[in-house]
Amino acid sequence: MRKILVIKKDKETIKGITFKKARTIFNVQEPPRFFRKQELKSKRFILVSEFPELHFSTENIVKSPEEIIELQLREKPRELGLFETTPAISFRIEEGLGPQIEVSFCAVNYSSIKQLIREVSDIEARLQGLYPEQLAIAFLTLKETDENTLSVYISQDKIYISLTGGNRLYFLRTLEVNPLFGPTSSQIEEALLAAIDFGERLLNINIKGIISYGPKRELLPNTSLTAIVPSFSFIKGIEKDQILDEPELFGALFVPEDFSLLPRDYRKFLWHLNAARKLGFIFLFISLINYGIWFFLSPKNKELEREISYLQKKSEELTTQLNNILTPEEKQIVKTYIETKSKFDKTFRLDVFLYWLNEITPPDLIIRDLAGGEAVNKKLSEKTTKEYAQESPFPIFLEVESLGSLKKVQKSFDIFLEGLQEKISIKKNLFSYDDKNKKGILKIYGEFKP
Repeated sequence: MRKILVIKKDKETIKGITFKKARTIFNVQEPPRFFRKQELKSKRFILVSEFPELHFSTENIVKSPEEIIELQLREKPRELGLFETTPAISFRIEEGLGPQIEVSFCAVNYSSIKQLIREVSDIEARLQGLYPEQLAIAFLTLKETDENTLSVYISQDKIYISLTGGNRLYFLRTLEVNPLFGPTSSQIEEALLAAIDFGERLLNINIKGIISYGPKRELLPNTSLTAIVPSFSFIKGIEKDQILDEPELFGALFVPEDFSLLPRDYRKFLWHLNAARKLGFIFLFISLINYGIWFFLSPKNKELEREISYLQKKSEELTTQLNNILTPEEKQIVKTYIETKSKFDKTFRLDVFLYWLNEITPPDLIIRDLAGGEAVNKKLSEKTTKEYAQESPFPIFLEVESLGSLKKVQKSFDIFLEGLQEKISIKKNLFSYDDKNKKGILKIYGEFKP
């Protein structure tokens, strides 16, 4: 059974719940409790958080590559004046017939995403997904029923209303409430009537019922809709009332990955980091064996000497086992890896560098190519190689792309170049712009600063 940890970040508090998944059933292994940050160190979890500024919508746009779709959708909330800067978005293609596609998307402040990722990275944890609690509640209802259903979440300081059905989220609204006074029945009723009218009149949807969630769900006024009592048969080991009180902790399990707000570069970074960690234990021991690192650990007493002797013996045993298991080709791969890693460790840490690079990269900019060390020579002309690469202790090459008007592209590149200068001494950059496709390319040659 696979263990899954879901964490909710709410202002200064951190609350979480642990599940074990057995096929289609999620068994609660540890009920919801508060966590200290250090308890999450090095852990992997799904994060659900409050985004009061969340904007959800559905748009019909021209069928395009995902990068173009993302660029188009980012501009929609800004055109409506909902965000001062370019927001972070996630989206899912609902229908795609002919040249037009229907896309559902949500947008939040990009600064909110960066702050959450920074906090997670500070404790050396990793995110499986990042979801707004509004979406988590809506998709918990979708897991319960695919009938057209209205979901209402009511707490002391907020109200969420969503309309779902047929594996789709049609409508989502967030209402902030003054926490000193809490929500009123008239406020809730007014929001409900607007949601029902939107669904039935504009979307032509026949709403079958309503589910109420949240610690203040008893404030739900009577409506013409049938009150649905969910069974949550797919979640075991916890009382139903606890699920209704904190539905976001449970619904985060069912939000489609397309709606994760993790930046694309961060997801790639995690994929490579996870792959490296799986092999890290074996490679660490092999490094100890082949390079005699233990000799740097001069024993200061007999106890330490015995420990080193024991480690050496175990390392030798592991070497023998690996020699028997690995083919000559695999041994060569391991040897190449160790030699490369040994050289690389003397320059910089790849995981730290990639995370830093992701942090300084504007959201509308795509890194198309990245090379370091001797690999840079292949990217340069003979003249440039002599001028830049050979005199650098560790040269680097980057190729980045941005879509949009010339002015917009140049602004993105300027921000990126300014950020790079913190760790990279830029020797040369080459800029080109394709006016027809509204695409800019920037090639950067430089070296790491000591």
